[in-house]
Amino acid sequence: MTGPEFAAARRSLGLSQAQLAERMGYHSQPAIARIERVGPNPQAARLMEAYLSGYRPIGWYSAATLAEKRKATP
Repeated sequence: MTGPEFAAARRSLGLSQAQLAERMGYHSQPAIARIERVGPNPQAARLMEAYLSGYRPIGWYSAATLAEKRKATP
């Protein structure tokens, strides 16, 4: 997976760089920006592929995200 592919995958998940950093266990948004520039390490690439396949770990949805989802559901 290349950096641009990683960025496209993040966007397809509907996440900002900061949101993805939080979910992947990185300390800040600049870490994701770097991955999107130079490409992910093998572990980050595998985790992104799992997310794209539907894997959602405990804590994936923040309280704010859950509130937004409830508003969007009729």
